[in-house]
Amino acid sequence: MVRNLKITVDGRAYSVTVEDTANPAETLYPTPNMRTEVIEPAIAEPAKPVAAAPAPVAAPAPVAAAAVEGTEVSSPMTGVLIEYTVKVGDKVSANQQVATVEAMKMKTVVATPTAGKVLALLGETGSTVDSGQAILIVG
Repeated sequence: MVRNLKITVDGRAYSVTVEDTANPAETLYPTPNMRTEVIEPAIAEPAKPVAAAPAPVAAPAPVAAAAVEGTEVSSPMTGVLIEYTVKVGDKVSANQQVATVEAMKMKTVVATPTAGKVLALLGETGSTVDSGQAILIVG
C-alpha cells in the first residue's frame, strides 16, 4: 500500500511517499487505476507534565591527598580512570597493577612503585584524570 504523508521535522514540513512492503503485489509507483490520497497530519495533544526524577545520590568524595601521608601513585597520561584493581587496606607489592586508565581506546595499566598498603583512592572510576595526577596513595 502506498501512502503520501506530510511529516514535520524541526518546524519544516516534508511531503513523503511511503510504501508498505508487507504486500509485494503493491508497488511504490502507482498504476493509472490506483487511487492515492494525501493524509492530513494529526493534531498532537499537549504534552502531559512528567514527575521530576529523584535527585541522584552523590558518591562519596575522594580523599584529599594532603590528608594521607605515603607514596602517591600517579596517572601516566590524561584519560579516563576505568578501574581500580585494589581496595583501601589491600597490601600491594612493587610494580603491582593498581588501576587502569584509558585514552583514545587504549588502556594503560598503572602500577605502584613501592610495596605497602593502599591508604587512599583519590579518584572516582569513570572520571577524567590528568597526566601526573595522583590517583591513589600507598604507605
